[in-house]
Amino acid sequence: MPPTSPNPSCQMPQGIHPLLRGIAVEGRAVAVRLLAYVCGLAMLALIAADLMATAVQQVQDQQAQDQTSSAGAPVPGWSRASRPDRAFAVAAADFPAKTETYETWRRPDGSRRDVLRWIGDGGEPVAELTVERAGSLGFVPLAAAVAPQTGAASAELEPAGLVRSKFGSVELWRVAGGAPSCLGFAKDVTSPRLRISGWTCAAQTRNPPPVLIGCALDRLTLLSAGNNPELAALFARAELKRGGCGTSLAADWVTEPAPPRLRGRL
Repeated sequence: MPPTSPNPSCQMPQGIHPLLRGIAVEGRAVAVRLLAYVCGLAMLALIAADLMATAVQQVQDQQAQDQTSSAGAPVPGWSRASRPDRAFAVAAADFPAKTETYETWRRPDGSRRDVLRWIGDGGEPVAELTVERAGSLGFVPLAAAVAPQTGAASAELEPAGLVRSKFGSVELWRVAGGAPSCLGFAKDVTSPRLRISGWTCAAQTRNPPPVLIGCALDRLTLLSAGNNPELAALFARAELKRGGCGTSLAADWVTEPAPPRLRGRL
């Protein structure tokens, strides 16, 4: 009996069907995309967890500082920023040959001091301007802000008149018994809570201290307000009141730095 040949329709196909091959390729591509998507989500979750942990730590540190301050324990003092972000500038034309330095100091209670200082030819400071933004502990004593480097106590300061500026009237102070050519100044602002203060000596300047102070305050400009819109609004309003340099000194007898000269005999 001759062998029967197999039915051609029952034979197994040779190779993989093109449809199955396409499904395998597409499934591999989808799997790679899903893996990349899952890895991206995991990376974002790690970053979010790290940011959340940092924020929680900062809140805990701030709460600890507040509790320490309210308990009456001493709060750490000022620390100088190694890389100060310059927030203010003064076009000091009265110091053409002087060296200007800029320092930023911070305190844990949120206070910040930006200090502009001009150094004379001999290496000694001849003028200083400080913008202090007060934190929970308030401002430094007035004597430390307006007295030159003489170690004067607050009781040794005496009023020396007023000077006009774009920030309004600014109080002038002198050290009792100190150099007559040196004056300090201070201006407290309520909103935002800051103080503009400093001192200058006329020994190496072209103008007397009152005129120099008025000019410096009129030339004080804001470079960066950070996240403080009140500070930006203060300087924007002040610029609208800016006058000519050299005319800011009040010339009436009430605001004159020198004692008034009386006419006739008493």
